[in-house]
Amino acid sequence: MNYLPSQELFDVLEPAYAPCPGFSDKCRGVARWCPAAGHFPRGFIGAFGDLDKVQVVIVVAEPGDPFSSGRSGHDVSPRELMAQTCRATFENYDEGKNLFHRNVRFLLNRIFGVMPLEKQLVRTWITESMLCSAPEETGIVPFKVTRESGERHLAKQLVLLNRCPIVALGGRSQKRVKYLKHANPASSERVIGAFAAAPPGCNHNPARPSWEDAARKVRDRLDNAA
Repeated sequence: MNYLPSQELFDVLEPAYAPCPGFSDKCRGVARWCPAAGHFPRGFIGAFGDLDKVQVVIVVAEPGDPFSSGRSGHDVSPRELMAQTCRATFENYDEGKNLFHRNVRFLLNRIFGVMPLEKQLVRTWITESMLCSAPEETGIVPFKVTRESGERHLAKQLVLLNRCPIVALGGRSQKRVKYLKHANPASSERVIGAFAAAPPGCNHNPARPSWEDAARKVRDRLDNAA
């Protein structure tokens, strides 16, 4: 199976593996480039096939600390590194690696119904508002870093998918997506906010109802667009 996204999204994300200039500029000392330790842009998955089949974008905050399965050897090409991380990300969702992955699958099941993950991901693009881990998991990330990643990577993804509703999971994702309205004016009008899929946000009682509500709003928009 090819785990890479559509060519258009691949072209947007490939420069992050040059590696991204942000590692030596505004993101210096915060974002880390160390593929052998699992530190590189990651966490995105979906858009298998034609881009026009994607119906919803799900944006989460940033990747958690790397799993050992997400680490890479040295001297691989950007395409190989992206293929490795996409495969690992797909397997994490498919296996329900942790609570975060299971909660996102819950949302996908509410939007599209229960079906194999690969079929859901033909119609979904899941991405991170910041492509690199925070220095400390769930820790504070300087605004200049989230702005750099957002403008360099996220805004371009949202422009490509400018007809799709955006489900932003968690306050961080919502703020980061809405900040990009100057780069993609339509994005703020498309944002559906819901609780984060990862702890601690997902542990609050209103979290699951918020995902149910977000799924209903996506289905309504898709029905109205049909």
